Amino acid sequence: MKQKEKTNEKPDSQKLEAELYECMNNWKRTQADFENYKKGESSRRQDVELRAKKDILQRLLPVLDSLERALQVSYDSNKDMSLGLSQIQSQLRSALALCGIQEIAPAEGESFNPALHEAIGEVEGVHAPPGTIVRVAEKGYRYSESVIRPARVLVAQYKEE
Repeated sequence: MKQKEKTNEKPDSQKLEAELYECMNNWKRTQADFENYKKGESSRRQDVELRAKKDILQRLLPVLDSLERALQVSYDSNKDMSLGLSQIQSQLRSALALCGIQEIAPAEGESFNPALHEAIGEVEGVHAPPGTIVRVAEKGYRYSESVIRPARVLVAQYKEE
């Protein structure tokens, strides 16, 4: 009778080992699934944050553009008003920089880059190599690696020969 108990123990221990192995594998799979879920949620949260910032910025950037145009016009006519507008502009730019927003302000003579610039026209008869920026009409803005609004520029025209 004791021998039967010993022979019965062996299959039971093998069965328990198999169950333990299966439980461990299930636990590892569940842990990997959870890690993948956390990564996916983090990515989705970043996408939502980027879309929200883009939406707000697309509404604020025209205000900043108007402020810059007002500064250009009012500087000579009313220095006090111009100083106030300049301070508001500085505060707005600082707030945008704190949020991670960077200006795209190409220099004249810089090569046109379609990933960062939008050509709104070509200028002929300028002494600049074709395809270079001649004038910046509006600055562009980016957040991280994403362009929110490309810089709007005029480029030197290619001459057809």
